This record gives sequence, C-alpha cells and structure tokens, in this order.
Amino acid sequence: FTYRWVCENLKDDDSSVKAYMEVAARNSGELGAKANLQVGRLRMQQNRPADALSPLLAVAYAYDDPELSPAAMVEAARAMVKLDKHEEALRILEREAQQQTDATASAQETLQLFNNRYQGGVDTYLQVITAQTTALENERNEVDILRRRMDASVLLIKALGGGWSTAN
Repeated sequence: FTYRWVCENLKDDDSSVKAYMEVAARNSGELGAKANLQVGRLRMQQNRPADALSPLLAVAYAYDDPELSPAAMVEAARAMVKLDKHEEALRILEREAQQQTDATASAQETLQLFNNRYQGGVDTYLQVITAQTTALENERNEVDILRRRMDASVLLIKALGGGWSTAN
C-alpha cells in the first residue's frame, strides 16, 4: 500500500491502479476489499466508470464487508449513472438503502442496550457515547443514500425525456 500511496500522490493513477490490483489479487480479506475499492475510486477519478464497475461490485458482493460494501455500492451506483444506467443505479441504491436502514435500527437497539446497562451500573458512559456516535453515523449515511437515490431518480426522469420547468 505504500507504493500505491506514493503513485497516487504523484498523480500516477495507472501505476496506482496496477499496484492496487496486485494487492487485491493477493489478498482475499479486508485488504483485498480496500484495494478493489481504491481501484474503483481511481477509475472514477479518471472518468472511466465502465472500468470502475467491476472492482466496486466485487467489493459489494464478494467481500461482504460491513464498512466497505456500502461505500462500494454507492460508488457503483455513481458509475452506473455516468454510464446512463439509471435504473440499475436506482436498484443498487434501493438495496443499499434497505441495508442502511437495518444498520441504523441495529445501532439504535445497541444504543438502547448500552443506555440500560449504564443506568444499571454495568457499563461506563464511554460505551453510551460510542453507541451514540455509531447511531448518528448510520443516520447520516441513511440520509446520504436517500439524497443519492433522489439524484438518481431525477437523472432517470431526465434520461427518459421527462422534465419540468420552473413555470410548473
């Protein structure tokens, strides 16, 4: 990862992609997922959404990482929008929205559990604060996905020839 970081900071995207792809090929766990996510992000920076899709979808479907998969799904949806595949983007974002809703509900349950344990004298307040932070992050992610879904819906309507004017 050090070599790719140097290449990335020197704006040598092709060398960075090659280095990340080597890391992804050699690692099947979280490191491989991170490398594939970076390949997808770099390809998006290069305005090559078609080349970004494969590594991004690999992260989302093959690695099943709770932190990296949502980011990869959102990036894959962005790539599909750039490729004028708006309906597929909406489907991906809809799936991601459902997963994020589940994660938010789980974080709220965890927060309630730590609140109860704190009030019972079993846990420290630090546990409550950590659970609050996680719950807030999940809520913010849920709102961000909703915004992206709305953006993709507008692009789909435009792509289908629909539209509206300010006179309406």
